[in-house]
Amino acid sequence: MIDETLLNSLSAKEKELFKQGLEDLINQTYVIEDEYKKLNESYSALQDFIRQIIEVQPNALWVLDEHGSVFLQNSEAKKLSSILLELPHQEMTKEIEFEGCFYLLKSVKQGDKRIITATDITEGKRQERLVSMGQVAAHLSHEIRNPIGSVSLLASTLLKKVDPSIKPIVTEIKKAIWRVERIIKATLLFTKSVQVNPSTFYMDRFIKECEEAILHYSYTKEIHFEFRLPHHEMRGDFELFKFSTSKLHF
Repeated sequence: MIDETLLNSLSAKEKELFKQGLEDLINQTYVIEDEYKKLNESYSALQDFIRQIIEVQPNALWVLDEHGSVFLQNSEAKKLSSILLELPHQEMTKEIEFEGCFYLLKSVKQGDKRIITATDITEGKRQERLVSMGQVAAHLSHEIRNPIGSVSLLASTLLKKVDPSIKPIVTEIKKAIWRVERIIKATLLFTKSVQVNPSTFYMDRFIKECEEAILHYSYTKEIHFEFRLPHHEMRGDFELFKFSTSKLHF
């Protein structure tokens, strides 16, 4: 409120200066208000930008305040909100199993905030296990391969010397050994990098491979096999395809 007595005591020139100063103050207030609006809009845009950056992260991400409450998080983090109960309140990097999956957790402190990430490493763990299983399978296959080779050689020698009435039994032994050898070969093939050597050939070329493969199996009933494959040209690794046909089970 302006004191009227003071205002009346001013000269005309002083009143004009006072009026001008008041107008400048009002105008300056408008300028400050506009700057505040722009600053607020800029801050909101920055917040939205930060949220978008956090949201596009493939892993779960939380930002906690000094009280341990969630200050910011993305949608992946919302799915794993219970995982926060597993975390100690300190900087760390650790692996944990949570609801059947494996996660790599990282927690760092930045100012009065704590940033936590959880990366799903389940697939990596599965690959590690497959590699370990492959190494064991390869080792066992090599260990089995040598005695099986000896048995196969002895069976072939025995087939030439035994009484004709015993030959069917020896033949069955050779068939079984052949199937074991194919299993060993398959195991060794898929426990190491497969080199594909493509070439062009006709599909009906596999008929002979199928006919030879069924000779190594025995059947309780008489079965007639008929393989019909078109004379179509195809491109691929014939040896790998042939190996697949030799693994036919009836």
